[in-house]
Amino acid sequence: MMAKVPCAPIQHMGRMIDNPSTAVCGMVAEKVHPSGVRIKRPGVIIKINGEVAIVPENAYAPNPGEHDKEILGGILGLSDEGLRAYEEKETI
Repeated sequence: MMAKVPCAPIQHMGRMIDNPSTAVCGMVAEKVHPSGVRIKRPGVIIKINGEVAIVPENAYAPNPGEHDKEILGGILGLSDEGLRAYEEKETI
């Protein structure tokens, strides 16, 4: 006996974004990254009262190193001198 479980193939990012059915369902969002590059990414698939939830304009992946000082200094407590030492060694 076969189980009656709804399922579909798992697709990698490129195929998901290029799939016409995902665009129709509102699962693809097109945004402008702060660098000026227009990108397509997975959108919000949550719908409330039939309306697709809104993706904030500033929701983007950070650039490499964008939060280094905030994390190393603010959260982990590295001093300004310690941060400068890492910057001089091009570690961050």
